[in-house]
Amino acid sequence: MKMTSDSPPETLRVLYVDDEEFLLEPTKLFLEHFGDISLDTVNSGKKALDLMAEKKYDAIIADYEMHEINGIDLLKIIRSSGNHIPFIIFTGRGREEVVIEALNLGADFYLQKGHEVRAQYTELHAKIIQAVKQRQIEEKLMISEERLRLSIMATNQGLWDVDIEKGRISASEEFFHLFGYEKDEILPTYDWWISMIHPDDSEHVKQVYQNYISKKVDKFSLEFRFRTKQGKWKWIMSRGKILSYDKNGNPLRMIGTHIDITEQVEAENMLFQKHEELQKSYDQIAQSEEELRQSEKDRTLALSQVRKNFAELSILNDGIRNPLTVIVAQTELKCPEIADIVISQAKEIDELITQLDRRWIESEKVINYIRKHHGIEYSDKPDTD
Repeated sequence: MKMTSDSPPETLRVLYVDDEEFLLEPTKLFLEHFGDISLDTVNSGKKALDLMAEKKYDAIIADYEMHEINGIDLLKIIRSSGNHIPFIIFTGRGREEVVIEALNLGADFYLQKGHEVRAQYTELHAKIIQAVKQRQIEEKLMISEERLRLSIMATNQGLWDVDIEKGRISASEEFFHLFGYEKDEILPTYDWWISMIHPDDSEHVKQVYQNYISKKVDKFSLEFRFRTKQGKWKWIMSRGKILSYDKNGNPLRMIGTHIDITEQVEAENMLFQKHEELQKSYDQIAQSEEELRQSEKDRTLALSQVRKNFAELSILNDGIRNPLTVIVAQTELKCPEIADIVISQAKEIDELITQLDRRWIESEKVINYIRKHHGIEYSDKPDTD
């Protein structure tokens, strides 16, 4: 059965229990006359329990004084079974102690029978509707709270509620479990909370908190390390909001969440470390490439210099042969007595020059091989330095 404030209520199934049977039929007629209640009636608590086992009801109405099981005992049995169905005591007894006992045991309303029949049934009808609506609201709230609790458990969150003036903190069970505590193990306060924050973070946390409650900033959101019961540190993201202020604008109450982000922070730190390692590797590779380029440049310059030296040597050979020929000719003409000695020395020099020419030819082959197989290039232009 569902009801909303925006639409007419559906028919409620209500059970009325009273051992004064002459009241059962008129009560049924009056309540069903409103058009939104279907009333079943029984004359004993035992029959009521049997019927409840067979059918589902939205509310129970019971007399107080009945044989075997009276209204209070019936209420006890129903509540002890975990059933929170709306329960209304409707009786001619008006003793104060009975009213108190009924309400303490979980009765929704205690209504006394009177002589104004139409008025009493109108009030009874109103109490039934009110009790059912209230129970539906409570059930929806319980469902919402359970969903919130499951959501909080799934995301490692803990709820906290701060009495700012007194420095007292009330928190959810998940809040305590987040740090390894049972809920009744500690009595959290603002001072306790600060004392559990990492020394490197505590001053910053206090400053952010004071800035928020003094309205210097618009939101409370920060990350810090919090010590667990086991002495380990957990990274926490804390977010909160002030709910109420006094007449002077001073904050009174603030609620928020603690979220365990330890795995996220560790993953970010690992990612940063990997990035640093990759950057270092990249720098090393870049340095190696530069060294290789420099080494290749040095080899190219060295090879160019070798070729230059050999080329200069070839030129030098020609430069020696030409004057040597002139010297030999002039000696034979002008100094024939020493011509044999000079010619002999000239032949030895010419033989040395010939050997140098052969080495030049061989060096050209070596240089061309290196260029072909090692990809070393050099300039054929002579060095002007």
